[in-house]
Amino acid sequence: MNNTKWLTVVVSVAAVCGMAENRHWQGVGSSGVGDFEVPTNWQQGSVPGVADLAAFNNRVNANWAITFNGATTNTTGSVVAPSVNYETVFNLNQQVWSLTNNLYVWEGSGGRVTYSNGTIRTGALSCETAPPVGSSLTNHAVIAFRGVQAEAASASFAGTRTSFEGGSLSVANVMNVGTLTNSARYYATVYLLNGTRVAVTNEVRIADGVGTTARVEVSDASLRLGGIINYLGVGTRSKGTLSVGSGAHVSSLGPLYNGFSGHGVFEQTGGICIISNSYDIAENTGARGEFTLQGGQFTIRDMRPVLTNYLRVAFNTGTTGELTLAGGTFSYTGEASTIGRYGYGKLTVAGGTNVFGNSFQLGTYASGVGDMTVLGGVNTFSSGTGLRVQVGGYGRGTLLGLGGTNTTSNIAIANDPGSSGSMTVSNGVWTVAEHSWIGFAGNGSLTVTGGELRYLLNGSVLAIGRNGVATGEVTVAGGLLDSGNGSVWVGRADQATKASGRLVLTGTGVLRAKQVFEYAAGPTAASQILFDGGTLKAAASGLFVHSIDDVRLTAKGMVVDSDGYAVSVAAALQDAAGEAGGITKKGAGTLTLAGTRTATGPVSVLGGTLVASNTLAVAAGTSRIDGTLTLTADNRLTVGADAALAGTGTVARVTLGDNAVLSRNKADLAVTPLLVSDCIADNRLTVALTGYSFDDLKTPVPLIRSPNAFIDLSKITVTLNGQTNPFLTTKYVEVGGQYVLSAYYSAGTILLLL
Repeated sequence: MNNTKWLTVVVSVAAVCGMAENRHWQGVGSSGVGDFEVPTNWQQGSVPGVADLAAFNNRVNANWAITFNGATTNTTGSVVAPSVNYETVFNLNQQVWSLTNNLYVWEGSGGRVTYSNGTIRTGALSCETAPPVGSSLTNHAVIAFRGVQAEAASASFAGTRTSFEGGSLSVANVMNVGTLTNSARYYATVYLLNGTRVAVTNEVRIADGVGTTARVEVSDASLRLGGIINYLGVGTRSKGTLSVGSGAHVSSLGPLYNGFSGHGVFEQTGGICIISNSYDIAENTGARGEFTLQGGQFTIRDMRPVLTNYLRVAFNTGTTGELTLAGGTFSYTGEASTIGRYGYGKLTVAGGTNVFGNSFQLGTYASGVGDMTVLGGVNTFSSGTGLRVQVGGYGRGTLLGLGGTNTTSNIAIANDPGSSGSMTVSNGVWTVAEHSWIGFAGNGSLTVTGGELRYLLNGSVLAIGRNGVATGEVTVAGGLLDSGNGSVWVGRADQATKASGRLVLTGTGVLRAKQVFEYAAGPTAASQILFDGGTLKAAASGLFVHSIDDVRLTAKGMVVDSDGYAVSVAAALQDAAGEAGGITKKGAGTLTLAGTRTATGPVSVLGGTLVASNTLAVAAGTSRIDGTLTLTADNRLTVGADAALAGTGTVARVTLGDNAVLSRNKADLAVTPLLVSDCIADNRLTVALTGYSFDDLKTPVPLIRSPNAFIDLSKITVTLNGQTNPFLTTKYVEVGGQYVLSAYYSAGTILLLL
């Protein structure tokens, strides 16, 4: 819109209002400086009255100053801003300037317009400034209200940088910032500074027009948004920003739409912002909304039962909403938080103290996608009995736990039919008050590679594959997953359909639980556990692992820490495909293998007691017995060819197959033998020593103590670090009526011939 059209608008408004005349300011001797009330300071030789338009068109590249010495009333104030480096100043001098119609700054060449020290009352405060023809400016005037008490029915800003520095602005209806449709050059910025108080009764619209760019910054000032509704990024292709800084206080009784049909941005680095209604980020198809909190306090109050308010990110299909919490304090205690309601929503938590007090959803409906990454902060995601964090409601959800201290009531991954969800914890601490369901009714997964995931409820449940045709998988590869004194349910097959569950323990991961079992067995297999070196730690005595359809062991195997309890594993233990599945017992207490075992890998007891109710045949790897291995009835530990036996504990019965290995490493600091009540060697035996020097081996190293000399010494080969040596040999040393097979270094006998 050019300046001729703007002037036409002003004159037309004047005509409609029945103005007698337009009065044009010139100042003393056409200097632009003088008192408002002096007739000669006006081109028409008379002061504009209550029915007149007062025009201040500074197109002469000069500094103008208008001083008020009494209360003044006109219909309209019309202002043309000067060019860059020049200023028009209205010194209200503590007087009241009343404009029954409008106060316009309608054209500008980049110069300044300043109102100071007084009161302005107007129907419309219009700081919508067009450039002269040919101008390439985006901000056509710099407007300042300094110490002014301004009252307006409406206020609008476009093509200007407008600041309110002290004083106040009261808007009875709508405040528009960025109003010129399809005018990308008409940037609008409003600064609220120095204790300014702004209150809007109905609406605030930032970037209202199609393709507009607008920004409102609040610092050391207060802004009360509209009580009916408020928008950031209203028009399509628009961008509207609300920035809250140090010392600011922003409040709203009406809902706030951040990215309504355009691009909305909310950013806060300090101060206080309180919303007493709903807050939506990215509302209509094609909209984008961004929220960033780096400092200060942001609160969305719970207004129930007066009204039901929400926090919704990516409200409709085709929307993108981003919520970033990097510092300060965030609190929302209204209805459920939805990240990715129908569109794509993203939540990043990097710091601060943050509370989402009700249910929390990532990917709420079928088309919704919600992603959350937690890097730090002290965070609460749902707090209250039965409330859930849903990682995938009916849609798709992803949660990456990379840090922070986090609490929640319950976690449901893939909560509803057709949903999918995944959660990964690699750092930080997550505390769950009650339960978790991994694949509650959809396809869910939980992976723990570091950090801690803990449950507080006595009797908590971690259910893997819960209802319908759900599938769930939990992998613990590092860190700690601690179900407390709770149970892990793996699948269920008692329904018309089967919910499948799979548990994988691998790497350095630790799963602590009271019990691990299939919730309800049925006619089809629904549960599987793969033991791949991760640790299963007992939380109580009793039946530990049972009613699992398929339990597989890799060479790294099943590692159980009984932690002082007496526990039993009743499941059948099988080799994983292509692997010789191992068993390792750790910690004080007793582990009983009550089920069948067809796994062929090593059996180690590093602490406490392992009780086996069947023969343990080992075909590969090293079985280390530092605790007690108890074999019921006549069952034996059988060590096959090239498999090894080590340790200093106690074994009831051992059979060393042909070409079996006895292993001893200096780094283990072992100085006592393995105690075997009944030891048999089928034929040849290798004693494999590692890390010793020849001087070390001049003192015999005890290997096995048994009631009998169980092998002919000539069938034993001794190696050191994998190499044979003719001076390495073995012998029996009798101790207390038993025989200790020992290895040592013998340099032989030197004969002197005379």
